[in-house]
Parts: sequence; structure tokens; C-alpha cells
Amino acid sequence: STSLTMIPYLCKRGAKVSYYDPTGEKKEFLNLKNCIFEKNIKDNCKNADLIVLHTEWDEFKIIDFKKINISVPSTIGVLY
Repeated sequence: STSLTMIPYLCKRGAKVSYYDPTGEKKEFLNLKNCIFEKNIKDNCKNADLIVLHTEWDEFKIIDFKKINISVPSTIGVLY
């Protein structure tokens, strides 16, 4: 998975990363500073400045971001 390289890269550069994975929390990310696992996609998107979806999981293909409560109105964007 590209998240195994992307998330550590972002965290090492000071980004605060929250992530969701249907298979659960990743042991590779446990010791990363500023990296937390969320138990569902809705919680993961709250207060996000940027949302990156980089997956082939079907559950992500049907997400309606207009219905997800994103608390920060200035979210930069959603990258697929």
C-alpha cells in the first residue's frame, strides 16, 4: 500500500495525519508522531484541511462528501 510510504513521509514533515483503514490500525504507524487511527471514515474527515483517498476499497467509492459533517468549511479539497 502506498500509505505505508505516504503517511510516514507526511508525519516526518510535520503534518498531522489521521487515517482510516477498513482492516484496522496499522502497526507501521503506531510510533509515528502526529498520526492517529480513526474507527470510521466520517470521524476521519472531521476538521480536515485536506482529504486524500488512495484506495480501491469499494466502500470509499460510494461516499457522498456532501453528507459527511466536515466541520471546517475551508477544506482544501478531496483528492482521489
